[in-house]
Amino acid sequence: MKNPHIILVLLSLLQATSCATENDTSADSWSKFIDESDPINEGTLLLDLSRKVSECGWGKSENALVAPEPIRQELFSQIRSGSDSSLRVGFFIEKCLDGGDLGDFRRSAGQYFDAKPKEFLQEISASNVSIESFKSALTMLPLTLVDNLDGQIELVRSRMFKLGAIQERRFADLSSIGLQALEEQETFLID
Repeated sequence: MKNPHIILVLLSLLQATSCATENDTSADSWSKFIDESDPINEGTLLLDLSRKVSECGWGKSENALVAPEPIRQELFSQIRSGSDSSLRVGFFIEKCLDGGDLGDFRRSAGQYFDAKPKEFLQEISASNVSIESFKSALTMLPLTLVDNLDGQIELVRSRMFKLGAIQERRFADLSSIGLQALEEQETFLID
């Protein structure tokens, strides 16, 4: 095989096959996780995505490789429903989300907090989530309240009450930061 063009074609085919197999593996892992978000499927998915997540960033095309569009919406739905595994996966891929998807994720995380405030703080503590992301998840409100100022104020106050009711010392700093963010949101909504 002395023809360099044949070698280039063969190398290109090998690379394309390798990429397709890697994408198929991620798609398969996502499918299994969405069908059943148990710890085993969560671990497999996170392992499959670990290298790709490091390549993500605001507006990068690599973001779509980590979580294809239909998968994102299903993931956010599971987070809203209180799935611990889905929340962890969401925080894991957060840097691969931008624009509306990032907003949808954080709104979903806020709704997770509404249902499971203590578990939310446990996940924030364990997952190395940024303070910005934490505060944003607490202060972003469901789109159903866009035209309902009274409902927005009521939800912010409800979140403040839930956060204040968690008295465990290990969450004291997070609670303080979260309460400050919610108080600022309440002031903004009232003014």
